[in-house]
Amino acid sequence: MGVFKRKNKDGKEGDIWYVDFYDPSGKRVIKAIGPSKREAEAYLGKVKALIREGRFFDIKKENRTTFNELLDAYVEKVRDQKYFNTSVKYFIPILREHFGNKLLSEIGYKELEDFRDKRKETPTIYGTERSERTVNLEMAILRHIFRKGLKWRMVEKNPFDNADDLFYKVRNRRERALTEDEVKRLIEACPPYLKPIVITGIYQKFRKRIFFFVNPPQIPAG
Repeated sequence: MGVFKRKNKDGKEGDIWYVDFYDPSGKRVIKAIGPSKREAEAYLGKVKALIREGRFFDIKKENRTTFNELLDAYVEKVRDQKYFNTSVKYFIPILREHFGNKLLSEIGYKELEDFRDKRKETPTIYGTERSERTVNLEMAILRHIFRKGLKWRMVEKNPFDNADDLFYKVRNRRERALTEDEVKRLIEACPPYLKPIVITGIYQKFRKRIFFFVNPPQIPAG
């Protein structure tokens, strides 16, 4: 039994720590833990204790399964869905970088909150501030992944349960009334055939006011 790092092709040690042990049936197990030697040693210590107490095979699956394994299963299931190609696939590398080989049992409310805050502080690819609406969309994707994990029995509890406050409170719709000057310019800009329609809409339906409603982004269904 022990912890170690594998060497790359150039002979240098990699960044990931592994544990190496034999389970009670005599099967050798080599498992990637993560970049922390302390976490690898802690995991191995837990394994030794379970084997010593005869409880190794009682260990919960979420204590043996990494986030990457859940993510791989998720991608395999949803990669043909429309929403995967429009949003999810761009988010996968970010999730791998942040959670990666962390055990599912180690991801709780605080870890999700830390991730949300980090995403809010990370500028967009255009260098602009990331909106709360965008962060909510990203968190909704992550919640959907854990919901699937719960159905697949890879986790016993969804860390998003009773954690609605992980989402920013944003209005679902924004409305703005055109000013009187904007109404005049709108009418003047209309071609002759459209002016009567616009004027009728403004003065009869909206009492000299016109509203534009902006809907929030789509979020994958649970």
